[in-house]
Amino acid sequence: FELPSHLEFQQKSKENELDLSRWDDAALSLSAKEAIEMAQAAEAAAFSYSPKITNSEGATFHRSVGGKAYACADQKDLRFAGVERGTVQSLSVEPICDDADGKKRNGSDYTIHRFLSHLRSPEEVGAEAAKRTVLQLGSKPIKTQALPIVFSEKAARSLLQLLFSVVSGSAIYRQTSYLSKRQGSQIAAPCFTLIDDPLLFQGLGSRTFDGEGLRSRKNTIVKEGVLNDFLLDTYSARKLQRFSNACAGRSGSGAPYVSFSNLVLAPGLFSLSSLMDGISQGFYVTDLMGFGFQPITGDFSRGASGFLIQHGTLGPPVSEVTISANFDDLLKNIDAIGSELHCESTILTPPFRVSNMMVSGI
Repeated sequence: FELPSHLEFQQKSKENELDLSRWDDAALSLSAKEAIEMAQAAEAAAFSYSPKITNSEGATFHRSVGGKAYACADQKDLRFAGVERGTVQSLSVEPICDDADGKKRNGSDYTIHRFLSHLRSPEEVGAEAAKRTVLQLGSKPIKTQALPIVFSEKAARSLLQLLFSVVSGSAIYRQTSYLSKRQGSQIAAPCFTLIDDPLLFQGLGSRTFDGEGLRSRKNTIVKEGVLNDFLLDTYSARKLQRFSNACAGRSGSGAPYVSFSNLVLAPGLFSLSSLMDGISQGFYVTDLMGFGFQPITGDFSRGASGFLIQHGTLGPPVSEVTISANFDDLLKNIDAIGSELHCESTILTPPFRVSNMMVSGI
């Protein structure tokens, strides 16, 4: 991926690469045998955690090592050229328990990072996955009612993914988003600030330039609850008579598309336990299922599982319920955001609490 020395961007790109710290030489030294041993150790740790673990969907070690070179030109001159490289490795495991009536309960855990040395140990990953699986035994639906909801980091990521889909420039110019004409208005609670940050140190989605060769920059999508900006590539920007804000993605082939890099929800002041304090009856959502979201209206309805919150602490496991709200109300009813930012994803979010949502069960 060497570029001609006269290209100004070459030096700048290398400086940015060092700043973002996305490459780990140690990742290249890990053999296939060692990777398999790590996966086996994680699965063994899950089985040894409890005799209730009866089976497994397996454990996986994944490594991605590579780079990209991108250049664009017109008839007059070379307009842009840049190179990037990065490493990512992950370890995951998914054990299974046998529950009553022949039901199977599965949980999972994973660790992922740019640097091999930053992964959590296989033993820790396996034990945590087994713990999550065993805690689901005896899970059942609850009565239909309106409850305060605390979303785990995993469930919160699903919600932010949906929010991205309706602030994407392609959805805005097509008018397939309920936020199409809402820029500058309040769309979420004042505690809610969402940023697309491609310059995050060691970020899984970090990049020095986007898929069209524009230099990466931070974009504040929502600031203190107000919709500040949409995410635009060149095509969607032209459709909206605007300028791209360097949010183009590109695969190995094909046209550019609107993408995010590292989607970051600004942390709040609350620990997970304090998010549950004062809730006499509530629902801690750990997983969301299904595709129940209408981007034009914002109507949201998804299957959910997790745990009942009783007097500020976690109670029995809950499954086979549906949570629903209009996405506008969901975001505006966020009344507390956690302080611990979960960084093992391109969507970085702490847990957060919504004051009221409908839970449909039995």
